Amino acid sequence: MSSPHEGPTGARTGVALSLLGIFTAACALYGWLAWQHGTPWLFGDELEFSQLSRSIAETGEPARRGEPLGGISLYPYLLAPVWWLDSTAAAYSAAKYVNVAVMTSALFPTYLLARTVVGRPAALFAALGSVAVPALVYTSFVVEEPLAYAWSAVTLLLIARALGTRRRTLVAAAAAASLAAPLVRDQLGVLPAVFALAALWLLWTSEWARARRRNWTTGDWAGAVVLFAGAVIVANAFIAHQSLEWEQATRLWKGRMFDYGLWAAGALTIGLGVFPVVAGLAGAWRPRGEPRTPSERAFAA
Repeated sequence: MSSPHEGPTGARTGVALSLLGIFTAACALYGWLAWQHGTPWLFGDELEFSQLSRSIAETGEPARRGEPLGGISLYPYLLAPVWWLDSTAAAYSAAKYVNVAVMTSALFPTYLLARTVVGRPAALFAALGSVAVPALVYTSFVVEEPLAYAWSAVTLLLIARALGTRRRTLVAAAAAASLAAPLVRDQLGVLPAVFALAALWLLWTSEWARARRRNWTTGDWAGAVVLFAGAVIVANAFIAHQSLEWEQATRLWKGRMFDYGLWAAGALTIGLGVFPVVAGLAGAWRPRGEPRTPSERAFAA
């Protein structure tokens, strides 16, 4: 008699059960930690998101201290239903448990993203790693990070699949998820740029582009450099006109970009862990002489 786990169907069933097992265990662990976290302490952010989500639950409109507030993220809308519970304590606990479920759900798109370049065991390891990093401490706080973490994982999966397969439906889904990302958290406004730059890099390094660059003269290369510099200047001016923060960073406080960039890289490494960051960077490097599939090129880009 054959084993029920033999063959493609059995392997997929085993993977699904493994992912659900990891998800359940992670939810149990972080749910217990959230239960131990008895009261907000990151007062500015947690109290504001609590007020906004409670206002949405009661009136359908976001408000802070009774004053309507526009331009907020989607996170308060996610939490709004918890305030339909009878007590504030129960609603606060439910909000943390929603965070736990949402943030740990990032393991599913992480597995699928890893599967574009590695086999099932390694992809399961990546999925486990995605919910075994210090950043999961945010599950106990009423802040945007849990939703942003999961949304980023889904968006990066869609971008990698779209660039690797070039299917129109996936390209449209990746574009939609990228454009919606700033609504989840302002800082995720980088995701549309990630999509665009990755696509441009794949185009630049494609065989089609290489074939057309083979006969370029020194003048052609000089012209390309000038055009690129001009495009950067125009893009910088356009973004600076739209964003005060961008204008201040690129025109008034250029040195701080380097300093804050180093701090941000350090914070990212602390939040994700040293091994995932190093492994992620190493995964983008192609050994000499080793061909890459379209999915591997898209992942590296």
